[in-house]
Amino acid sequence: MIRIEVPGRLPTLNQYRNWNHWQHSKEKNTHSEAIQACVLVSKIKQVPTPMVLNITAYTVRMRDVDNCVIAAKYFLDTLKYMDLIVDDNPKYVKSLILQWKKAKSGQEKTVFIMQ
Repeated sequence: MIRIEVPGRLPTLNQYRNWNHWQHSKEKNTHSEAIQACVLVSKIKQVPTPMVLNITAYTVRMRDVDNCVIAAKYFLDTLKYMDLIVDDNPKYVKSLILQWKKAKSGQEKTVFIMQ
């Protein structure tokens, strides 16, 4: 099991779908860099595949669980960019588990657990 914790709040699917192309690119770069920094700090060399990816978003405001799916997109694309996974297709990522939990102010984060 590998656990990666990314501080702050990742965007929701609702935000993502309302952005234009330029905003998509800017936001993806910003959040991918934050995810990449957390992955580098964890010093993982290999990711188990096929994996089950469990994502828990801790936010102050409640979110619909399906809005957390954009976190999976950013995280898996970052792992692929870093050559830690070959691809994010079902051969390498067996399933996603999305959860939301209440966070206190200033303690928002997204936790990714790969098994």
